[in-house]
Amino acid sequence: MGEHGEVTHTLFAYDTTLHVPLIIAGPGIAPAVRDVPVSHADLLPTVLDLIALDPPAGLDGRSLRMELPADTPVPLIYFEALNANLTRNWAPLTGIVANRWKFIDLPIPELYDLQADPDERTNVFAQETAQASRMQADLAPLKTLGALASARVALDSEVEARLQALGYTASRMNRQPLNQVYTEADDPKTQLAVHLAWREVLRQLATVLAAPEGKQDALRILMAQIEQHPRFAPAYTATATLLIDLGRSAEAVTVLDAAVGLSLGTDAVLERLSLALLNAGEPERAAGILETLVVVDAPWADDVNRLGAAYGALGRVDAARAQFRRALEIEPNAEIWKNLGVIELQDGNTTEAILALEESTRADAGYAPGWRLLGAALRPTDVAGALVAWRRAVDLTPADVDALLDLTALMVESGAQEDARRYLERYLGNARTDETSTALQQVRRQLSTLGTR
Repeated sequence: MGEHGEVTHTLFAYDTTLHVPLIIAGPGIAPAVRDVPVSHADLLPTVLDLIALDPPAGLDGRSLRMELPADTPVPLIYFEALNANLTRNWAPLTGIVANRWKFIDLPIPELYDLQADPDERTNVFAQETAQASRMQADLAPLKTLGALASARVALDSEVEARLQALGYTASRMNRQPLNQVYTEADDPKTQLAVHLAWREVLRQLATVLAAPEGKQDALRILMAQIEQHPRFAPAYTATATLLIDLGRSAEAVTVLDAAVGLSLGTDAVLERLSLALLNAGEPERAAGILETLVVVDAPWADDVNRLGAAYGALGRVDAARAQFRRALEIEPNAEIWKNLGVIELQDGNTTEAILALEESTRADAGYAPGWRLLGAALRPTDVAGALVAWRRAVDLTPADVDALLDLTALMVESGAQEDARRYLERYLGNARTDETSTALQQVRRQLSTLGTR
């Protein structure tokens, strides 16, 4: 890494990041070295060939098991680096390799003779006009296929987050206007200094956030980045995320609205904006944004789940339920089950709510909100079950005063005063110096009602 000014991958697509060795070893595979371009599309045909299975009709790629004649045409190899386009609204980077030639399609186009210039130092696009024209024509239909491939296979959110961070997830190209015009100012090469400045900001954030009061310092760093580079979308999403974490969602809305006003409304910006709006008490605006984000064949479960929450806040119970069930089909996690339980409680369906909340606790036994709400749903008809659920909630989040007070009040009602006393005394013994005085007063007041031993 480090060539072409790129200290990590996802920004450019030079061979320093694209070109990796492929090693195939196993019984019956003779030692050999082949210096020929291949791609990921060749892996599946090769594996099928090695295990003596016929490839399905229309499968891209070719088997690499057998040595091919020297004059065998090498298929075009397509590549892309779309992270900067999707997260920063910079120009999308696509390209192809055709034998010795490599073409990179950007506002400042690049053409390299890999045989004569393997380090890709001399851009010959202006000199090799005929070759450049052929490769532009060859790339055009592949870019169209890339746009059609935007209907993605649904992924687990953790897997998707990892792949997205690495730049490997397929793009939602239908979220980008197909006729959008990018200029040289949008070329990642032109924006390299901004990219490097952002990496320095991330380094500073890692340092300041390690300190107890680091969030305020981090906020100042991010606001300075926005002022210096006002068209850099990730600075807005990072600032908004920090503001939301600080309980300042209305300010996060203001920051993200400014980004949208600068035509920086990437999916990441809109996703953060929808969350900020929900937290700031604007579910109608949040729903409008989320309705545009989920209109894809494989939407993100988080977006669908949040749309359900927005509908719930608007009192649209049936619509909320439908979105939560849709989200569960994508990824049945504890939070979504909990949200479905909430909407069932809101609609007076206690039995269905309990079932959903039990699923929440099964999906993640460490998810405290699921236990907390399960206890609330069980309390009218199953005090013992409610006590079990609320014990789990308090044990998972001992600083949650409301959960503690609910649990200890029910313990007292059930004749378990000493259990209640132990929980209340444990809280007071572990209380932080920054704990709100109101919370401490509530706990002391409830403890005082139990009298002395």
